[in-house]
Amino acid sequence: MRKFRDGALAVLALLPLALPTPATAQTEVREHVTAYAPAYFASSEPPSALEMVNLLPGFNLVEADTTVRGYSGAQGNVLIDGRPPASKQDKLSDTLKRIPAAGIDHIELMRPGTAGIDMQGYPLIANIVRKISTAPRMRVEIEDEFFRHGQSAPKLAGEISIGKTRVLDISAQMYRNIKLGAFGDGPRNYYKQDFVTPILLADFSHPKYENIWTLLGTYRQPLWGGAVRINGLYRDARTSGKSDEQDYFPKVIRKFGAEREVRFANEFGLQYTHGLWTGGEGELIAIRRGNGEVINQSNFDPAGETRSSKKDHTGETILRLVERQRGQGWNTEAGVEGTLNTLDNTVSFQQLGKVIVLPAADVRLQEQRAEGFLNGTWHILPVLALEAGARYEMSFFKQRGDSVLTETLGYLKPRAELTWNVLPTDELRLSYAREASQLNFGNFVTNVQVASLQIQAGNVNLVPYTEWKAELTWEHRFQAGSVVLSARDEAIKDTWDQIGFVSSTGTFDALGNVGPGRRHTLTANVKLPLDFMYLDGFTLQASGNLRYSHVIDPTTHERRRISNDVPSDGVATLTDDISSWNLRWGVTFTQQLDRWTYKFNEIQGGHEMEQVDVFIEYKPQPDWQIRFFGEDLMDRPAQNRVRYTWTGPRPTAPYFHTEWRPARNGPRFGLNIQRTFGN
Repeated sequence: MRKFRDGALAVLALLPLALPTPATAQTEVREHVTAYAPAYFASSEPPSALEMVNLLPGFNLVEADTTVRGYSGAQGNVLIDGRPPASKQDKLSDTLKRIPAAGIDHIELMRPGTAGIDMQGYPLIANIVRKISTAPRMRVEIEDEFFRHGQSAPKLAGEISIGKTRVLDISAQMYRNIKLGAFGDGPRNYYKQDFVTPILLADFSHPKYENIWTLLGTYRQPLWGGAVRINGLYRDARTSGKSDEQDYFPKVIRKFGAEREVRFANEFGLQYTHGLWTGGEGELIAIRRGNGEVINQSNFDPAGETRSSKKDHTGETILRLVERQRGQGWNTEAGVEGTLNTLDNTVSFQQLGKVIVLPAADVRLQEQRAEGFLNGTWHILPVLALEAGARYEMSFFKQRGDSVLTETLGYLKPRAELTWNVLPTDELRLSYAREASQLNFGNFVTNVQVASLQIQAGNVNLVPYTEWKAELTWEHRFQAGSVVLSARDEAIKDTWDQIGFVSSTGTFDALGNVGPGRRHTLTANVKLPLDFMYLDGFTLQASGNLRYSHVIDPTTHERRRISNDVPSDGVATLTDDISSWNLRWGVTFTQQLDRWTYKFNEIQGGHEMEQVDVFIEYKPQPDWQIRFFGEDLMDRPAQNRVRYTWTGPRPTAPYFHTEWRPARNGPRFGLNIQRTFGN
């Protein structure tokens, strides 16, 4: 079955090569920038900016990485009115969903060399250009999604935008997020090594949901010959979960668990841009972010109580200065960035009334980070462009508490990309870069999952992994569609993977450096209107990846896949737009994902099963949208988890048990209604 899916993906990728390539409805608005007017998307009738950017030829949305500290490398590949979204903590796809298609003047697709734009290493960046209007613009959204076990996920959201040159944008939303993945209902059975002889047979239920409130505001206006933007965000998320396990072999036992989590986030940002001289522009960015969480977990069974408590607070302060210069056939960008990051974290753990001393359970961490960068683009020929640059990042870490760290790290990250427009419809891109990961603050502290008795220790000895990455990409564009094929090779140093972390109180799982690793990836993305098959209004979008990776296991010293690498993944969406009925419908198929984690005493497999989702959208009027959707119609487990466990380091220690737990949430259905005003 998997070979069939992979073969089908390859056929879909090659199918457009035989198609004619007539001119598309697009306009070259300035050098290296192509504009797509609403008429380009008219046949698909997308309801929001999210669906519109997904229809851009050759473009694939990349979310911002919220775990990256600092500004560089933390942005996605979409701009709004020429600037990144106001908040890094607001998901990019959610931001685009809130921008109705009727409020968009056009979308610009930018390529390397675009004046005044930091490409952040992306080959393409989409810029959403909204309509200018003096009238207030509003959007109201209401939604509810229903699960078969009686749970529901209501949502209420709204936005308002006021002003033309002095613009105030305010958005607020309240919604419930039902946790999927490893949460849900199903058996939780333990077997001997033969996977036949039972050790424990039980039914397990673990519903979990979070209620989220978010308020986001942005104000922008001209100032002193430049432009200023001020933004603020506050988010409050409260999570509640309960576990209920009914054992019926070898004994009849009832076990209960509870989780309570409170998380908050706040952010304030200031951005000012101003022209300096002919072809020059300066930019100042200042950002302050804060995050905190309190997590309490407990589990009760006849043997006693297990309890865990965690409190942490992180802070981030960023100051960034950038100067951009453009000339005839070239552009440069240079700048510096300074960041101060802090973490205060405490964790406690009690098992059956006994206090278990954990490593890195009381940590105070501070990072002073500085970065300098220089990037340039040179158009060697009208059809040949070179983008090259380098960043140097230096961090000074100071950690106190029950584990101590004082360390200075520095990494040079050069990058070069050569772009060749072979034909007006075909482009080849070759890139070569060195990248360095960031140490996630969560890797320094210990985390506990009481329901599954999983402990992930903090590792004070962890260092960033670095990699040299080479990538070759071919992009072919045709009318309202495209195909993009790429091959990537990554040579990794100090690879991150699971290790056995030895402390004075025992050996725990932890993230550590396990030596060199390698990863090869083949990627295909297809956007294919099916008019040539006489299926007017139908559009197929498909993407997939094939990966092969290897590293030496630190426990067995054998070669294996890097933990959590997915060998293959794919998703395909078929939509049909029936403009005469103001109707649009679609179906999405998501391939099964297999993830394996190799811990020192355990091998855990997480199989996210195939999923089929459908939707129907109806627009009774241009400013109304009614959407009915159904998800997981195949009723497959959200995650089918298998754990092979030893009593000590595998495989020399005696085998303990095999756990099999499919977590099922069942099909779910929802209704979404939106109304826009003033567009």
